[in-house]
Amino acid sequence: FINLVFQTGSYLMTMLLFLSTRQIELNKRGIVYAFLGGMLVAIFSTLSFKALSIGPGVSTVMPALRIGGIALVVILGILLLKEKLTVQTILGLMFAVVGIYLIFTSK
Repeated sequence: FINLVFQTGSYLMTMLLFLSTRQIELNKRGIVYAFLGGMLVAIFSTLSFKALSIGPGVSTVMPALRIGGIALVVILGILLLKEKLTVQTILGLMFAVVGIYLIFTSK
């Protein structure tokens, strides 16, 4: 349900932006990024539903998916954007991993 709300909101905001500016930049790079982004959202949604159908439950699967997404963004930021790994980021990821571990072991 959350993914449906997110996708609907994204679509509505895109349409609102288009209707308010009446401009769309059509360049190859932007189209490729939009296509890849759409494909990744579709893959994530499909895998989320699969994990929810075979996994231990919503209260366990969703936090793991969300933390996994955050960890992926941190890793990509470091590798692709050359961002610095700060103490705050390390501590945040450590607390997230500990939280996921506690959720999985409490059942």
